[in-house]
This record gives sequence, C-alpha cells and structure tokens, in this order.
Amino acid sequence: MQALSQQLKLTPQQKIQMLPILKEEGPKIEAIKNNPSLPPMQKMKQLRAIHNESAPQFQKILSPAQYQQLQAIREADIKKAIAKKRAGG
Repeated sequence: MQALSQQLKLTPQQKIQMLPILKEEGPKIEAIKNNPSLPPMQKMKQLRAIHNESAPQFQKILSPAQYQQLQAIREADIKKAIAKKRAGG
C-alpha cells in the first residue's frame, strides 16, 4: 500500500478508503498467482476479473489520472508475475 500510495500520490482520505478494498482482494490475488495448476493466460484473466470487480470502487475514490495510473500499475504487476512464473520463479 505504501508504494502504491506514493506512486498515486494518495491523500490520507484516499488511503483510508482504498485500504479495505485492497485488503479484500489481496488474498484472492495471491491465491491466483501462487496456483501452479493455472496456465499463465488463465491467471491473467482471473487477476483482471478481480481488478475489474473493484474498479468501480476505485473510480469513486481516485481522480481520473490516479485511476488511469492504478490500472497501468496493476497491468504491469500482472505481466511481471506471469513473466516471473514463466522464468521458473
């Protein structure tokens, strides 16, 4: 949350509003990333589905520019996780 907060330049109020959403999706995201039986494309689809579920909540909290940046960060995280798994990490 700290890194995300700095990247998006969140206000204290935004941090408070976002924390419960991020805490809720955290375990779901980790479970998908760490599931060895899921092929990479399936992982990407499932991760995007989780992100899409919380997107409307984040859109209400963040400015349009912050929201766009959040989407870019999340997409990069998905790609990084998939690449890491492909490399045997």
